[in-house]
Amino acid sequence: MYNKTHHVFRLFLFTCLAALLVSCSGSSDKAEDEGPTYSSLSLSLDDTVEITGGDVWAEPVWDGSNIVVSTETSGAIHMGKYDTDMNVVAALTQVADESDITGNSTCTSAGDACEIADHKHVFLGNHHYIAFSSKGTGDGGYLILKKIDTDLNGVATTAVVDDDNPTNDMVMTDDGTDLIIGKFSPVTAGGHEMFRYNTSLTQVATANVGGPDHIHANGAAMEYVDDAFYIFAPETLAPGDADFLYWITLDADLNETGERINLVEDTGNIGLATSVHYDEGLERFIGFYIKSSTGAGDIYWIVFDAQGNIDTHEKLIEGDHHRPHALFHDGKLYLGYDTGTTTFTPYVAVYTLSYTS
Repeated sequence: MYNKTHHVFRLFLFTCLAALLVSCSGSSDKAEDEGPTYSSLSLSLDDTVEITGGDVWAEPVWDGSNIVVSTETSGAIHMGKYDTDMNVVAALTQVADESDITGNSTCTSAGDACEIADHKHVFLGNHHYIAFSSKGTGDGGYLILKKIDTDLNGVATTAVVDDDNPTNDMVMTDDGTDLIIGKFSPVTAGGHEMFRYNTSLTQVATANVGGPDHIHANGAAMEYVDDAFYIFAPETLAPGDADFLYWITLDADLNETGERINLVEDTGNIGLATSVHYDEGLERFIGFYIKSSTGAGDIYWIVFDAQGNIDTHEKLIEGDHHRPHALFHDGKLYLGYDTGTTTFTPYVAVYTLSYTS
């Protein structure tokens, strides 16, 4: 029997579902059409702060409460805590030294071969993670991963590679869940051998990134955005020999996708390219590199999209500088670097970010 009430209810339900579908479709189209929130970014220098007691490297991260800067001196890694005005909250304290390397294969006693050479620093979850190399023989022999709590106490350590030159100027990032450490591998990979670790320091995957079509050097940086990894890397670290700054895209499993992009061409003047960051408001990447034919040089910043189209490319800091590392936090840029040619001093420069819609 015909039931008018049921018929009206079915019409009402159909109308609501149709309206919901239109609403969802409209919202999706709007999101796709909105594009970047901002069209440009400018930087205004507030202050430059020396990291007293440090030597080479100055890598700032945000631990949820403070800015924590890692630096190296006397072959050991130290960390200190700072507020957002770069006032000292906790003085530099040693977090890694030769004892984290000794006992690994041939590196059984303290000395030059076991002394720490380079490091990278990320904060994931509730812990700091540092990857660091030893000087070893030639370009370094060991690549170590260490987990550190927010009180700067060591939690766990593992050897990523053991007595396997070269390990200097590694890359390191995270995807929000796991850590990715890239060991410089000019022969095996033509770029980097990548190692994926979970936060328990268990290795869960490996991959080679580089040759023959994506060859690149160390002294690079890596960023993860929307199920893809990106590598920002010089052609070589041989002073005066690097003509290109490369941009390489990988999928979430560290497979190369697309062609290697020549982001910047500057004959003989490309140096360390050690920092890259994704800005969600701009929908652009922001990279920092050294322009030099001798090693030390000016720090440049570059703003570009995922396809390598450049919006901004300018000198930021003039001088004999090395190893820029950027932290973007709460409307500020904290740019760590070290300065010198024979002896070195680490700094963090603080900038206010100004966006234009």
